Amino acid sequence: LPADEDLQAVVSTQSTGDGGGGQPSRTVVRMRGIPYNTDKFEILNFFSGFALSESDVFVCYNDDMKPTGEAYVRFSSPEEAQRAVVEKDRKHIGPRYVELFLDR
Repeated sequence: LPADEDLQAVVSTQSTGDGGGGQPSRTVVRMRGIPYNTDKFEILNFFSGFALSESDVFVCYNDDMKPTGEAYVRFSSPEEAQRAVVEKDRKHIGPRYVELFLDR
C-alpha cells in the first residue's frame, strides 16, 4: 500500500531536466483496469523487458484498503514510458485488458 505521500512523490517527479538533486527524471505510466487481485510481481511480469524493480510499482487502494484497479509504474526515462504505452496498452493481465496512460 503506497502512502499518499509516496504516490504524490512519484507523480511529482514528472519534470524535465534532471529531476533535481542530481536524480534522473522519471516518467510515470498510469494503469487502469488491472484485476483487483493483481500484485506488484504480476505488474513487473506484465512489463517484462523493461528495467523495473518492485519499488517502481505502486498499486492503488481505496480508504477501505481495497484495490481500485489502478496502479502507477515509474520508468527511468520518458522514452521507456512511451515505449511501454505503445507496446503494452490494451494487453491483458489475466482476463482483463489494461489501459495505459502517460501520467502528466
